[in-house]
Amino acid sequence: MGDVAGLRNPGDGSCPDRVSLLPALFSEGIAERRRKGIRIRNIGGDSKTCMEPVKLGIVGIGTMGSVHAQSIVDGKVPRCKLTAVCDPKPERLKRFSSAEGFLSADDFLRLSETDAVLIATPHYSHTGIGIQALETGRHVLVEKPISVHKLDAERLLAAHHRSDQVFAAMFNQRTDPFFLKLRELVKSGNLGAIRRVSWTITNWFRTEAYYQ
Repeated sequence: MGDVAGLRNPGDGSCPDRVSLLPALFSEGIAERRRKGIRIRNIGGDSKTCMEPVKLGIVGIGTMGSVHAQSIVDGKVPRCKLTAVCDPKPERLKRFSSAEGFLSADDFLRLSETDAVLIATPHYSHTGIGIQALETGRHVLVEKPISVHKLDAERLLAAHHRSDQVFAAMFNQRTDPFFLKLRELVKSGNLGAIRRVSWTITNWFRTEAYYQ
């Protein structure tokens, strides 16, 4: 499985938001595969030019899904076009009326005009929708965690077979300059042998209801 860790940091001291990584993940992933001589095809079987806009569909228009969708609609993501959204709540789809709306993931995957899928549904559904999406041949980006249970994560990973298909998890924090610096310090050996690490995040507090 690929992840966002290998993408270039903007270098201006800022941490790129998650959605800004989408075209780099899919389009640059396609470009890299072209450099390796792998022919890239979209779902319909036609050759795909890596600089064409990525036709993205989002499954789950809740908190993060709507943030991603709005950023794309606002033109903040070059080479990315929101062509479909999916959520069981119709009122959420109305906000993005320029994209085709679907109430079920099954219909979305069967009918939508999309090159890539961003899965931003509740955690327990990541595995099933992720496997379905991979089976359609679309590129797939799954919000973290990719699955709740280890066996489900392994099932999802095992569903990715194609070298011309980008599959990734949302590890956006790996591009944060703070963590890049920490990694550099650890790898340099300047801190000595790391025996134990304690990390407390106070600004990402989640109530118990979040995990239920």
